[in-house]
Amino acid sequence: MINFNKAKDHSFAHALCKKYQQDHKSLCVVVDDVKTSKTLFNELRLYLKPNEVFIFPESEVLPYDHFSTPQNIVKDRFTILNRLKEKSIVITTTKNLYEKLPPISHFQSLSTFSVNDQVNINDFLKILDSNNFKRKDKVEYTNEYAHRGGIVDIYTPIYKSPIRIEFFDTTIESIRFFDEKTQSSLSSIKTFNLSNGSLIPRNKPSVELFKARWRKYFDKKDERDCTIFNKVSEGKEAEGLEIYLPFFFENTHAFKDIFSEYEFLKVDLPESSYFNYINQRFNDENIDISRPLINPKDLFFSDSEVNNFLEYIPKFEIENNYSEYYFDLSNLNASLLKSQTDFNKVILLSNIASNVNKLQEDSSIPLKELNGQLNDISNGIYFAKHPRIRPLAFRNEILVVH
Repeated sequence: MINFNKAKDHSFAHALCKKYQQDHKSLCVVVDDVKTSKTLFNELRLYLKPNEVFIFPESEVLPYDHFSTPQNIVKDRFTILNRLKEKSIVITTTKNLYEKLPPISHFQSLSTFSVNDQVNINDFLKILDSNNFKRKDKVEYTNEYAHRGGIVDIYTPIYKSPIRIEFFDTTIESIRFFDEKTQSSLSSIKTFNLSNGSLIPRNKPSVELFKARWRKYFDKKDERDCTIFNKVSEGKEAEGLEIYLPFFFENTHAFKDIFSEYEFLKVDLPESSYFNYINQRFNDENIDISRPLINPKDLFFSDSEVNNFLEYIPKFEIENNYSEYYFDLSNLNASLLKSQTDFNKVILLSNIASNVNKLQEDSSIPLKELNGQLNDISNGIYFAKHPRIRPLAFRNEILVVH
């Protein structure tokens, strides 16, 4: 068993890609921390297309924080959770397993609109308002919309770019992606899906559910003292609303339940004790009468629940077909000549553009530019600019040098 965190090569990623391509099931890999997830992602991207591998991002806020999850994180999560039926590899950290998440239905698209659909523009705006999209003069961020005459701009979390819809009377005349910075059109599309605009639903039924559950949970508290309660009741924005997330849904779900159709795998993981930190944060923050806090056991999963699940996940065993290989970049041409006889494919990578250019200048052997994934290229010597990864020497098939 190779310890991923201490391995000197990216044999784990290479073997994982082979499994992914041989099997029919999507994979979810649990790693210890964000750094490890990014390393694995960069290595997998050598072999897989952009729509085949994702990092499920951490919320980037502390337990019981006063700030909300950043919009780019919400957007990335919505994107992944709208692709669950498409085969992919998702990388997550242990910390994400502690979250109690909204049901999958909250993340997935609510309805589909197409060119030539008969839709009253005022009805469409009411749909946006009911799903917590904020009206702005100009759309710049997710969860926003703008309305000018017969044009509606929206930025839904499931798309990389915002969408511009042109109405003629009660007909959708055109749909286009546009650049939120320049406001110029990018490309036309025939159909788009509309999803919820944020992590917390703010429609009337959800707000009423929140109020009822808040009052029942904090039955000894005076709601008039709670700033967030009053802002939500008045339809105003409230930063840090995630501390009351379970109150907005009939049921919350575990990460493992949302990704139940995926095969879970893990690298070497230490036993997690993150719940101790959650408790510490609860004790530190539970001092404000205007901000009563939900008990940790009601907002997060416990160490025992997370560790029991991790114990259940099988370790990913890999074949002993990987070896150490010495490649001397200071003697580039001699190393290339030798590696040509030892491997079918030789890949030279750097995350610095000037280093990539120097490789081409110094090599007396013609180098091909790597366009696409390693599995799709013919034998030869290639170069590319790529985020930092660990090297690889696999049988006589492939050598990757960074």
